[in-house]
Amino acid sequence: MSPAVEPIPLARLALVFVPVLVVLLIQFRWALPVRSTTYGVGRMLLQLLLVGYVLVYLFDSGNAWIVCAVIFVTISSWIALRPIAE
Repeated sequence: MSPAVEPIPLARLALVFVPVLVVLLIQFRWALPVRSTTYGVGRMLLQLLLVGYVLVYLFDSGNAWIVCAVIFVTISSWIALRPIAE
């Protein structure tokens, strides 16, 4: 039986960074600040890793209470972040 989640080899995952490197190269050649872009890419990677690990834990847990708690927190956060209509 095959695994539920198919792992992505690191060589294929590295291909995702080719467009990012192109953008960084263009920014560098045009003398634009590169620091904020690299900070954004690093932050994006960290957030995606954390969300991925949380989702893997959530799907592997098989516990209905954990799933309900995550759904409740997600919906509550979404409601709390909506702008107030005047």
